[in-house]
Amino acid sequence: MGWSEWSQTQWDKWGSKLQSKYDKIDKWETPEWAKDILGEVWELLDVELQKKLYKLVMEICKDYDAEFAKALLEKIKSAIKKFFGK
Repeated sequence: MGWSEWSQTQWDKWGSKLQSKYDKIDKWETPEWAKDILGEVWELLDVELQKKLYKLVMEICKDYDAEFAKALLEKIKSAIKKFFGK
């Protein structure tokens, strides 16, 4: 079995089942309420911290229900403001 045949069998076996899940994740966007919560502290952060915060926000919004995620993001915003003296 050559590479292309093996690759096609793997796609047939696994890829076609996973594609819809990938598409759903790929199209997922940060909720507007999350952007609103952290909008006022976003500019306080350098680019590297913004990337890390974005990743954290995405994980929080995906892993928890909206009510808990909002409370957690409010706490993070408060900590950032306190750290920067705002």
